[in-house]
Amino acid sequence: MVAVAEMAILSGMLGLAVGEVHFYYLRRRERILKSAERLTNARTLLDAHVAAFDAFVNDPASPEHLKTILVSFGDTISNPKMAHECAHALVKHKRGLASEDALAVIEELDVLRSHRANLAQAFDVSVMSGFFYMLLRWPETAQVFEEAASRIAIDPTRGMGFVAKAAQMQASHSPTRTGNFGPTPAMAGV
Repeated sequence: MVAVAEMAILSGMLGLAVGEVHFYYLRRRERILKSAERLTNARTLLDAHVAAFDAFVNDPASPEHLKTILVSFGDTISNPKMAHECAHALVKHKRGLASEDALAVIEELDVLRSHRANLAQAFDVSVMSGFFYMLLRWPETAQVFEEAASRIAIDPTRGMGFVAKAAQMQASHSPTRTGNFGPTPAMAGV
């Protein structure tokens, strides 16, 4: 009788252990699938960023100042440290970073949009797809993706503020750049 009771206890313990391992496996599998989906979405955004980036940078009619911002921002999105800093800034600054630089970039894009809408659109697509790629690329920054998307959808100026700040942060961390993009044509003479 004792042997049967011990067998029942051992069988129960074994059942719990198997159940716990199976539960762990299912949770781990779910995290891996979710991560794979996140990275697939990030890859789609990166492809869009690169195509728009190339279209903008390779067109001789693109303003040099905007090319400089786009190149610096391109460096930012592939840097995990900068992505973490941008995500932190996004969470910290609930109202955005609509700085004078961001407003000047928006004004410069509006001027460009009036005569070369395709270039302004390429800049916008490169920036937004790059920004969202940067957030989805790393698990730690993906947590703020939804918050960022909703804020930028409501106020695109806010998104450009974060992009301008991210590009400046990257430029200030780069030994080959000064961290200052100089005056924009929209700011000339001010």
